[in-house]
Amino acid sequence: MGNDAPAVLFRFRPDQVVESADLPLGFAEGGELGESDLDRLDWKRAARAFDGDGLRIALRCGRASRQGLTVQAADLLVLDRPHHMRQVQAESTRSRRAMRRNLEREVMHPCVREAHNRSDAAADTRTLESLVKADEAARRALAAPPSTELVQHWLGLGGLLPDPA
Repeated sequence: MGNDAPAVLFRFRPDQVVESADLPLGFAEGGELGESDLDRLDWKRAARAFDGDGLRIALRCGRASRQGLTVQAADLLVLDRPHHMRQVQAESTRSRRAMRRNLEREVMHPCVREAHNRSDAAADTRTLESLVKADEAARRALAAPPSTELVQHWLGLGGLLPDPA
């Protein structure tokens, strides 16, 4: 069964506004759309904040539009994944601590306590390993050279480059 959800594009504008638009069904990549077609999409202010790393990805993976640079939401996931994982880890840690406090109010056999400790340590290790991989993927994506054409387009629109670009 295929995914019928529209793909999402983000547009980074030189006035440091980020907008989003759903691509019409059948245009999964947006590559079939010309620059003027991209500008005719129904752009809305995005919840995503304008940031240097997002712009860096747009300068590497994006496309020029008359008002800025567009980039697929999927291309930005490499930046979002480590942040989201840290949020989930923090919530999980809070939840485990609360559960531990509740369990400690009850009489707990030492081997049960040790099993909980081992389980928590194993979960922390797996999470840390996943975070290291996600951080490395983000570093690799940002280390790629930006597109000269997209840099020139961005500067031509009056945009400022992040340091480093």
